[in-house]
Amino acid sequence: MHESRGPVRLSSRRALSYDGDMSPSAQEDMRPASIVIDIQKGLDDYEFWGPRDNPACETDIVSIVGRWRFRRWPLALVQHGSYNQELPLASGSPGGEFKDLVTGAPDLLARRKMNSSFYGTPDLHARLRAERMSQVMICGS
Repeated sequence: MHESRGPVRLSSRRALSYDGDMSPSAQEDMRPASIVIDIQKGLDDYEFWGPRDNPACETDIVSIVGRWRFRRWPLALVQHGSYNQELPLASGSPGGEFKDLVTGAPDLLARRKMNSSFYGTPDLHARLRAERMSQVMICGS
């Protein structure tokens, strides 16, 4: 069973922030993080996935990541690696690799086997908290 992590709020000053059980001084020490999910070569397999509904996705992500890195804010990459070696995002396959637009090392890399970046292993919530990343901006393809 998934337990609640506390309220999530939006404000004009911050993106998404976690209010849970942390003191105000601990929250001030937290950093915003950009989470980029599944920007992998296998997603270009149009025969498998069908046509794209947002052809400018990668251009937008390059812009977001560039701005994020300019500010020296942490960047988290999530990489899907399927157990099934016949799928486009199979672990260890060329399709499972990040697209060329993903450059540089992330501050946090999460490899997952499930269809959710936030449920199961790896525990992305716990890893974000351990790295003091409480505010998130999420993008992906």
